[in-house]
Amino acid sequence: MDTLLKILTALLIIFGVSACSKSASVNAESGENSGFKGEFSFSQSESKNATNGAKTVNKVQLLTSLITSAEKTLKAMEPYFKEVPKAELDKHKKGFAFNTDYNGQRLLWREGCGLDVRCEKAPQMDLAKLNAADDETIKQYVSTLQLPKEVEDWFTPFDSLIEKAAKGDKKAAIDFLVHTRAINDFLAGVTPSNGWYNYGKLNMDDSQAPIINVHTRWVRFANLFATEVVRQMPKNFKNPADIRHDFIVALLKIPSETIIQIYNQAGQDAFDGFAANKTIVDHASGRGTSWVTGPSSYAGTNEGWTIKTGGQTVFGQGYINGQLIEVEVSSSLEVAKKVEKGNRLTGTTGTDETAKGSVGTK
Repeated sequence: MDTLLKILTALLIIFGVSACSKSASVNAESGENSGFKGEFSFSQSESKNATNGAKTVNKVQLLTSLITSAEKTLKAMEPYFKEVPKAELDKHKKGFAFNTDYNGQRLLWREGCGLDVRCEKAPQMDLAKLNAADDETIKQYVSTLQLPKEVEDWFTPFDSLIEKAAKGDKKAAIDFLVHTRAINDFLAGVTPSNGWYNYGKLNMDDSQAPIINVHTRWVRFANLFATEVVRQMPKNFKNPADIRHDFIVALLKIPSETIIQIYNQAGQDAFDGFAANKTIVDHASGRGTSWVTGPSSYAGTNEGWTIKTGGQTVFGQGYINGQLIEVEVSSSLEVAKKVEKGNRLTGTTGTDETAKGSVGTK
């Protein structure tokens, strides 16, 4: 009897251990497949991907990628500008005037009514003077351009536009000027704020009105510009160079006339806010540069600029026109290569000596 009792006890212990082991295994699987993951755990799909050698797809904020793409695009343009000796500057007067007249429109647009944020009407930009330029003006304007022997592959769409402009194509020359300046003003609208500053020769107190004037327009422009560019872009990319390429392609799909409309709408939106006569300057320490015009608030910090309307972020912190837009990038590694272009004639003459021509990217 004692022997039988010992056998039964041993069997119960064996089956009990087996049951506990099986239960622990099931619980472990349940934990792995549940929504909760421990600090060092991985999802089942991630494990399978790792086993199969599948590439991880990263999601990035598209606004951040647009800013980086815009910066690198301007940087890539630098080799295209020749040096013009001071003794020859007179030979380019019409070309410089072509550039300066357009920059004058941009200056009037961003400063509005000068020191007063309340204007009778919003300044408007147009292409009339650029379209009226004669062949000699275009020739002088593009005479300070040169075509490098090699370019990075992602920049080739802009290179093609610059080559057409350099060879005297009037439309290409206008598109080059308008789109390049649009990139400048987009970056001005997203550049982080270091706080209030002296505007021109004005003291700090007198500078607040023109700073509000300028930055309200710049940030509004940046939002509308990004909205139009994003409309033309895909949502999946191979790598950062792929994003830059598609940024340029999307930008050049936007006609110069539409770029002007973006400027004018941004200016009008700013004007409408100023007309509400409810501008409040935020002097709080540590809060950067901020104010309220009409229903919208603007804040500039060392992290960038934001527009909020009704408490909702319209632009900044990844938001473009009220939407947080993320895209998929297969790799974060730079994959760009040089494309040989050889010797290319521009159809104009020039020299590479001394003073920089004023048709650059500023």
